[in-house]
Amino acid sequence: MDTTYTITDLALSLDTVWMLLAAMLVFFMQPGFALVEAGFTRTKNTANILMKNLLVAVLGGRLRSHVRGRRVYRDAASLQHQLLPD
Repeated sequence: MDTTYTITDLALSLDTVWMLLAAMLVFFMQPGFALVEAGFTRTKNTANILMKNLLVAVLGGRLRSHVRGRRVYRDAASLQHQLLPD
């Protein structure tokens, strides 16, 4: 079994690792911002601030997945039309 890798394979692997690392850092920035914002407010408003930050994260994720899903389905439909003409 030949396990030689090309420079392209290595570049793709490094790009993937870097993208996952960057996504993880952005994912962990959200709670940090929530804690900073909660620290700048009064104690009675902390729950509201944390709920607002949670809502922003959830809605942002849902919107992103919806837009990306629409793009994937659109691309799949155009690819299917190209492969299987009428």
